[in-house]
Amino acid sequence: METQNYLFKLAADLAIPLEEAPFRDDLISARGFRGFNSDQLNKRAYPLVENTEGMETALYDKLRFGPERANISQYPDFRSYVNAVVGSQGYHFLADVFRFRADFEATLDARGYMDYFDEEWDVCCTPYYPEGGMSQFVIRMAADAVSNGAKVYLKQPVLSIASTSGQYTLTTPDYQITADKVVIAAPKNGLNKITGNIAEAIKSQNQYQDLVGIPVITIAQRWPNAWWENIGYPSKDIHRVWTTEHCFNFIEIPVASYDAQQLVTRSVYTDQQECVTFWQRAAQLGIDTVEAELHRGLQAVLPKATIPKPLNTVVHYWPAAWYWLKGGSQFTNAQIASWAIEPIPGEKVSLVGESYNPQRSGWSDGAYKSSINTLNAKYGFSITIPETPDLSTVKAKANKAAAKSASTRLGR
Repeated sequence: METQNYLFKLAADLAIPLEEAPFRDDLISARGFRGFNSDQLNKRAYPLVENTEGMETALYDKLRFGPERANISQYPDFRSYVNAVVGSQGYHFLADVFRFRADFEATLDARGYMDYFDEEWDVCCTPYYPEGGMSQFVIRMAADAVSNGAKVYLKQPVLSIASTSGQYTLTTPDYQITADKVVIAAPKNGLNKITGNIAEAIKSQNQYQDLVGIPVITIAQRWPNAWWENIGYPSKDIHRVWTTEHCFNFIEIPVASYDAQQLVTRSVYTDQQECVTFWQRAAQLGIDTVEAELHRGLQAVLPKATIPKPLNTVVHYWPAAWYWLKGGSQFTNAQIASWAIEPIPGEKVSLVGESYNPQRSGWSDGAYKSSINTLNAKYGFSITIPETPDLSTVKAKANKAAAKSASTRLGR
């Protein structure tokens, strides 16, 4: 997004060409009704919610700026806080017109979520995507690290992190590595599988235990044609559809040309626990079952579309796609980020990654900011987040650099 300045700078530094992907039309489905925005759906499906233009924003403003915000830490979870401030119908309205269900249904800390939401609301305005996908950031940073002498062992998972005699020992299936300092980039779900006295000391702490991962299922499909170009609404250019009425939950149709030409959609993107379980069961029965169920769901919400049989369907399950603070946590997002810099007092060990920065949950910039915190605090760096960039300059620099090295840097 345009205000995520450091990502534009990082893209330029890594010579990653960016493509603008402006928002197109949305279609929202809930309670048997359809709408192209939350106001339309409110008018049609929520008779007990005030029918005023901009009601979704108005309800969020009550959550953010209303007098009850001062008492937010007294609520057992975010769901309770929302119900108290905007009422049960306001809660259901906000949950139904939002794409991610777990934000409202999981047991999340109310204070932590609202602190996150304050920053999230101000992330603006037009999305940009790297050619080659978001993995280009990881691929190119790894390549730069290797070119500067680092070694990367992709097939050597760390099994143990231990400390003896002032040094740290990391054990993998084939190696034992000693180090004077350790930076752990494994998320909580990964660190849970690592043993050793250092790993156990981290896992025993309340800050660590208060981090809760959200399971997510995505299903990607490749198509023989762009069937969504004739989706049944001639005056609309619909590229996102979300619904409470079927477990596909949310389909994304790419806008940026690099992605769009692949004829691939993310046909399922769900963090609703019952739907995650549903797709796991469907996948166990085979891809034919997944495709048949998904076709029924898409056709029900888009009855005028002619949806062909997909060429490929890929199901992926993340046991913890992103992390929040659990309901009733005694810690703030900022305290978790500070704790991660030195989770064991006196030890030269740090945690980095989005997992340990719930202020930016679900965004890759959570990982980047976490890394910057550790580099500045422990490794003598003084990295600052740049001011909002001139986008034309940043994109031109990235595209020019990429043109010189496209054949070797695209990570194909």
